[in-house]
Amino acid sequence: MLERAYADPVRREVLQLVVDAYACQHPGVPERRSAQSVGIHLMTLCMVLEQGADPRDGPKLHKRMVARPDVFTWLMPPEDRGDRTVLDVLDTDAYAAAVTAWAEDVWAAWVAHHETVRAWIGSSLTQAGRTERVSHVGERARAVVKGDLLIVHVDPPISMLADRSQSAGSMTGRDVGLGIQRVGDEAGTSSRPPAGAARDSQAVRRR
Repeated sequence: MLERAYADPVRREVLQLVVDAYACQHPGVPERRSAQSVGIHLMTLCMVLEQGADPRDGPKLHKRMVARPDVFTWLMPPEDRGDRTVLDVLDTDAYAAAVTAWAEDVWAAWVAHHETVRAWIGSSLTQAGRTERVSHVGERARAVVKGDLLIVHVDPPISMLADRSQSAGSMTGRDVGLGIQRVGDEAGTSSRPPAGAARDSQAVRRR
């Protein structure tokens, strides 16, 4: 079935839903890897069926989900995991519709855990997205977005913290004589701390 799905562009578009639905109907036993596996597949079903995510983005989403493996706990599987199975999608002319119906059936079966899964999406994906971005801002410095902060690391160590409200150009803190590129802004946009900056690092605002 998977070989056929990879070979057929139409079937490949919903292949992620096939994998998610099957995995959630066969959750395994209570242990860490099973908890994470069921968790990411339920999260993907939720994002596709409720939030309009593209099933083809599944692998990218999974990489972000597992960036915080501490999020996942074992969810007690429902006794009834849906009336539809993989057998319902093997031979049908309306393949995409059949797969979507199967995925909806499975997602509905896990209704007792819907709020938990939605919370995981908010926690895992939001935090992963905020902490992944790193920008090198000079020969001796790099900037990392962590939560709502822009942290500029300098060698010798200095940290200047900023939230997302104003331009990085308004930064105060030790004048390290480096061009600081705003993380997430257009490439090549940079600014320097003011020449008369205070020596003690402090929180400032960035756009």
